[in-house]
Amino acid sequence: MNAKEFSEVIKNYAEAAAVLGAGVYFLVKAFQGFEIIDASLTLKADRRTAAGGNDYLAVTVTLKRGTKGGLRLHDAEITVNQGDAVQLLKPDIRRLTFDEKSDPKNLVRLQSRTSPTLNLAPGEEASFAVLCQVKTNEPCIIDATVIGKKFWSLVTGQWRSSVVSLPLQTLSI
Repeated sequence: MNAKEFSEVIKNYAEAAAVLGAGVYFLVKAFQGFEIIDASLTLKADRRTAAGGNDYLAVTVTLKRGTKGGLRLHDAEITVNQGDAVQLLKPDIRRLTFDEKSDPKNLVRLQSRTSPTLNLAPGEEASFAVLCQVKTNEPCIIDATVIGKKFWSLVTGQWRSSVVSLPLQTLSI
């Protein structure tokens, strides 16, 4: 075997090793959570007394985006469980359209047909709030779930958070 043939064999083995190494690298990254979307979800509940044996419950969900890549929000829901009663609340995470003919541009309270998902840039955070009524003397469990996708990713992320809202204490004098 002359030097040219020998160098061709070495080159072929080196290319195969490079392809194999790249494959192993991406497999290791996939198993380490490379496709996990870095975002955090916080949930806050504020309970106030209302008339008629009910309390108002204001729930605020905040999604904070990590530092890598953008995120498209697809859906969000909040459930309020109080005994046997379950309320399903849907915060409005739609991307709204605007009147392109007006100057300055004016929002139209309709979901955009061309780009319906709300997008979060790296480091950005968005808060969404809902309001409902719950029975005064019973605790409730609030659970929030948000789903979304990174740009150019096949993986859909899901973030969940829960809090308990206890009945307000009444002071007896």
